[in-house]
Amino acid sequence: MAVTIALGYQYLWVDRYCISTDSAQKHQQISEMDLVYCSAHATIIAESAQIPSDGLPGVSTRCRQRQPQITLDKGVLRHTLPHGGAVIGNSKWASRAWCYQEYCLSRRRLFFTQSQVIFECAKTQAHETMSTSQAYFLAEEARPWKSFFPACYFATEHSASTRHVWDSIYNYTGRAMSYESDALNAMLGLFKVFQSSPVPIYHFWGVPYRPWANRSDLIENPISSLCWYILGSWKRRRTFPSWSWLGWSGSVLSEFHDKQDTETDHDLRIGAETRDGNEVQGWPPELCTKNRLAPYLLLEGKTSQLKCSRQDEHRLWYLRAVDGGEWLVLSDEIGFYAGGNPMSPHCVLEGEISDGEKGHHDSLTAVLLGTDSGLIYLLVLERNRTLDNEKRIGCERIGYIKIHRFDVMAKIQWENRRLRVG
Repeated sequence: MAVTIALGYQYLWVDRYCISTDSAQKHQQISEMDLVYCSAHATIIAESAQIPSDGLPGVSTRCRQRQPQITLDKGVLRHTLPHGGAVIGNSKWASRAWCYQEYCLSRRRLFFTQSQVIFECAKTQAHETMSTSQAYFLAEEARPWKSFFPACYFATEHSASTRHVWDSIYNYTGRAMSYESDALNAMLGLFKVFQSSPVPIYHFWGVPYRPWANRSDLIENPISSLCWYILGSWKRRRTFPSWSWLGWSGSVLSEFHDKQDTETDHDLRIGAETRDGNEVQGWPPELCTKNRLAPYLLLEGKTSQLKCSRQDEHRLWYLRAVDGGEWLVLSDEIGFYAGGNPMSPHCVLEGEISDGEKGHHDSLTAVLLGTDSGLIYLLVLERNRTLDNEKRIGCERIGYIKIHRFDVMAKIQWENRRLRVG
């Protein structure tokens, strides 16, 4: 409050006290955090605080680290204190998932560190202990925080792109959160900004997409939306669908951004379910933005049965597809989770896998998504009978694979099926 008054402002928003405890009102406020941050004159960040009662160094009762100096005959030599980028980037604040959209959407940020106040906006930075021309900080090579935070996409005149969305998801998923159920809530403000750009990018349970122009029943690039993978260790979040990155704890990467040569398979149909059980074609933005769609992905198209078999003594496995009586090797990019990290981030299964060629690893299905840059992309699913309904077989996403050889694809036995992915 003291800082707010000293800056000449009348109102102060504090998440801890201003967000309602009523569940309905709380959800509404959380979904509108973009308005709070984008409309604020400045965001005050207690970088060095470990608990809410720590206060601001130099303002509250907490003392700041003194700036070392030496008096010489020709003047005073002062220490510049720890590098601002290193201090902020290594702070607890920078590791929290909820703080990511706070950083991206705030027009001006005042960091109260243990040694000084640091100001940053979309164009410049200023340190309390340094007297440096603004031109220096405007230079691209002088942005010392670039390794810790992405560029602020939302303070520029450029419209959002798919690359920006996936970059934001990657930066966000590498952070920690106290409650896994907050995985979507802590990104809703950013998603609202993306969908309000001149060329809107929407999300269906966190998965970014663009509908075809004037056709809300078609997805512009389902390969880009569904072909993401987890970097390093991961853990399944059962409260979210498997086909969304929200369903997995870990840093998420996408190898697709603004690809122009992607071609969706003509037989692939993508749909969704409303919360009352009705089927809809595509992911209609008017339903996604109002949270009226259930966490199920409906697919209809070319599918093929898959199985896994041991590759060698190192517990690597082949992923195979059937060709009459023969099994064709498609990929060895599959790992099995048994209490540690997966062997590969592109395709993972939970639980132990038997050494034989029979077992639950025979219940895999590949769905032909389409092609990109000469590669064929298949979504890999595992049967989950609890997701079955009268119209569709129930499955969960375990990953995707890419195939280089079109001649191999021509030998695979394809069958048109309707699948319900949860």
